[in-house]
Amino acid sequence: MAAWTYLIADLRTNVVIGELPLGGVRLSKVLNGSGQLQSSTNLGDAKVQVHNLYDMTTPARRVVYALRDSRPFWGGIIWARDFDRETSRLDLVCADFWSYFDHRYVLEVLTLPAAASYVAGFSKIFTQIDQNEIARQLVTLAQSHTGGDIGIVVDSAVSGILRDRTYEGYDLKDVGGALRDIAGLQVGCDIVFDVGALSTTTGRPTRIMRTGTPFIGQSGAAWRWDLGGNMLSYKWSSGGGIMATRTFAQGTGVERGAQIAVAENTVRYADGWALLETDDIHPTVSEFPTLQGHADSQLSALDLPLVIPTLRVRGNMPPTLGEYAVGDNGRMVIPPGDLFFTAGLDLPVRIVSMSVEIDDQGDEKIELGCQSVQEIV
Repeated sequence: MAAWTYLIADLRTNVVIGELPLGGVRLSKVLNGSGQLQSSTNLGDAKVQVHNLYDMTTPARRVVYALRDSRPFWGGIIWARDFDRETSRLDLVCADFWSYFDHRYVLEVLTLPAAASYVAGFSKIFTQIDQNEIARQLVTLAQSHTGGDIGIVVDSAVSGILRDRTYEGYDLKDVGGALRDIAGLQVGCDIVFDVGALSTTTGRPTRIMRTGTPFIGQSGAAWRWDLGGNMLSYKWSSGGGIMATRTFAQGTGVERGAQIAVAENTVRYADGWALLETDDIHPTVSEFPTLQGHADSQLSALDLPLVIPTLRVRGNMPPTLGEYAVGDNGRMVIPPGDLFFTAGLDLPVRIVSMSVEIDDQGDEKIELGCQSVQEIV
């Protein structure tokens, strides 16, 4: 059984305020998105009452770090709290550090007071810049504003894929959305906000942003989960409701002047699939190659029924929780005789999310949301 502890820190300074015994913790990590943490704690507990709970749980100001066996596993910002005096219950809702950048815009440092057209006149232009570097510069720019530095340490990984990007002040594009756009492109770079080891000088967890080359993943052999061994059970969700063999991506312009990129996989028709269409709107995209990239990316994700294997795994058997990360590759192995896969299955998968429920005794329920690495029909 792992020992979980929860530290409360200041968002701006990362100074640790104290340790808070949280209960009913459910946390998640997500590839190319923001993971969450929720907890429900009874303030009638004497171990909780020694703290200034009002100050320690101030939304948008305090951070929760979850440590597993004294190693930082998750970190994020408290965004909401709800206290019910009748039940003495305090609920916290947190999101990892990507969520901070959902509240920041792609803008140069401002000088105020501002004229009416001041902000609209800003342009942040990238020309043939590695997509990882664009992501890093967006975060670095956001942290260069007064009050905007929350101590995110960026990496130096290079994807080798050059992009052109223009962010206009009048669009007020949020940084988090700009990062999702880059990660969502066909062969876009993976992006993860995470926590690193405790600093040897301050004793505080480090806050990091990792980028892929273009994909994030472990070096060496894929992790393996076997049903009946370190895999307790699985869920297999698949659906064709959002499948498309032809995709449209609409950018700037209206009516006959609208820019619309099209992507299509005609191979599916030879395999017996019918034509299925979908579209998406990108109202701020004016460069057609970028628009085409959105159409291509959407097609590659939707041209077969969506398959989402979810593995329920043991945290105390290799690979143990903390060894693997979102973006890592693994194998889902089911022996013959299974109720669903009667002939068995040995499927390469990639971890795209993980969720952990921790009860008050420290027992863990772990689910890994996966993406099939090969076509499943």
